[in-house]
Amino acid sequence: MSDAFSKINILKIVTDHVSTLKDFGRSKISRSDVFIFFILPFFLSALLVYFKVNLNNELANLLITVFSIFAGLLFNLQILMFDIVGKVSDVKDLPSSLVSRQSLSRRISILESVSLNISFEILLCILGVLVLAISTLSKSLAFQILFSLVVFYIVILFALTLAMVLKRVHALLTDEIEIQKRKIKNINNA
Repeated sequence: MSDAFSKINILKIVTDHVSTLKDFGRSKISRSDVFIFFILPFFLSALLVYFKVNLNNELANLLITVFSIFAGLLFNLQILMFDIVGKVSDVKDLPSSLVSRQSLSRRISILESVSLNISFEILLCILGVLVLAISTLSKSLAFQILFSLVVFYIVILFALTLAMVLKRVHALLTDEIEIQKRKIKNINNA
């Protein structure tokens, strides 16, 4: 029985994502990152609910559409990350004048983090769609408040994590551009 549920156990995705909330080169999870990515979204969503920002059917439908589109885009990005990880071996064959071991290690670490973060983002999209679909069925005020709190939390957490993924992908692209510039410079100097 437990083997059947292991195929849909999402806990590993969450714990892997949390493991990326540390500063580069450090093994300890950053308390400030945990605050920003998990506690702050709760307070912000509670404030929205307190100020009577309600989750109506129109907003629920819009968010279902947004989460569905992002899930598809993120699945594609995850496949692209798989391809990029496979090409890291090409980079390690370059001369040390083009890429240092530290740079390569940083690149692999960022690729791993981005991949784990994207999996978490996809999970948030799926959870968001499920919670939103259920929320449209409920007419009770207490449930509407609870669903609003949960949905706002997921939306804020999704946006913050997406910003982190963007920053990390930007770092990867910046590194790649620098490597390409060094390649061109070496070709021109030869």
